[in-house]
Amino acid sequence: MSAEKVLDRMIPIVPFASSAWIWWHKGQIEVERGNTKAAMAAYDSSPLRRAGTTGLNRRIAHVLLLERRYDEAVALMSSIEKTARANDTIDTIGFSDWDLARIYLELGIVRRAQGKPELARSAFEIAKAKFIAWQTKRSTENTLDYQAVCDAGLGNKEAALRQVRQLQELSSKSSDPGEFISAARWGAVVYAWCGDRETALGQLEAIVHLPQSLDPGDLKLNPQWDELRQEPRFQKLILEASKPVNLN
Repeated sequence: MSAEKVLDRMIPIVPFASSAWIWWHKGQIEVERGNTKAAMAAYDSSPLRRAGTTGLNRRIAHVLLLERRYDEAVALMSSIEKTARANDTIDTIGFSDWDLARIYLELGIVRRAQGKPELARSAFEIAKAKFIAWQTKRSTENTLDYQAVCDAGLGNKEAALRQVRQLQELSSKSSDPGEFISAARWGAVVYAWCGDRETALGQLEAIVHLPQSLDPGDLKLNPQWDELRQEPRFQKLILEASKPVNLN
């Protein structure tokens, strides 16, 4: 039985007030497919929809980004940190400075897509500072992938590419396939933004057949891939990512 069918069976069983996790998962499934309308409908069905919770607002903002409703995405993203600090929910309900760093990274992606370089620079600078601070406090954490994307967004091409090479060297020695996937996926963004489309496509082609690597919805809709969108190889990647993963 698919995860989606399991979730559908849980809806009439779980009390509505406790059902937020069901709608979160249903929304995420639809985001991965690229069905933003269904994803938003799932998030709108959550009992937390009107509560202004930071986690749900972040997911809604991501859907707005995918739909290229940039002004709405910016308004929501810009309110998340203020709301979290006002409610004193940072580091208390699973929402941390790490999440804030990811929000500012996405805000930078939105501003970049809007063609607003100064606003993009501000968002990428804040995101980078937060990723560095997070890694400094946690010696086991590695945020080089995100720092590299921020540097690419800031136009720091040499620094971004250096960090990607360092990250990929580290991931090649790791037994965790997730590290290899993350290094390749974010490395592809960096290479694309730095003008090396060939290497960017190669990074994605190396992981597209791996479980939990690339979502067709993200490839189809996320503006971070716009530099690659007209490439036939990229369109083929979308088709490959849409196929069921072969685990044999």
